[in-house]
Amino acid sequence: MMSKFIDEGFNRLIEWEKEFETHNEAILNSIEHKPEDFEELLEGARITDKIEWAKSPSFKPQYNPDKYGIFTLKYVDQWSVGMEGDSFEGYMYVEVEGYEKLLKIPYSC
Repeated sequence: MMSKFIDEGFNRLIEWEKEFETHNEAILNSIEHKPEDFEELLEGARITDKIEWAKSPSFKPQYNPDKYGIFTLKYVDQWSVGMEGDSFEGYMYVEVEGYEKLLKIPYSC
């Protein structure tokens, strides 16, 4: 009985991950870029939910932001998670050359 609930939970998780990966691929495929630039932007982090287009947040941008091809990491909103304090999650706000809005990328690392 318990394994049925566990299997059901994992199946729902797999479905959700497929849904947001398909969504994110569609957004990224609509942007002409070098995939290695986006991979470098995410180095050490993983996307945890759907990427979306957003306006600039109300807090200050990064001082001297990092640039990865057409992507510029302008804002980071993150917080510590876990017991050890060395794991983080949050949002990266990334400027994309030629686009008015920023990519809001939910991540963890």
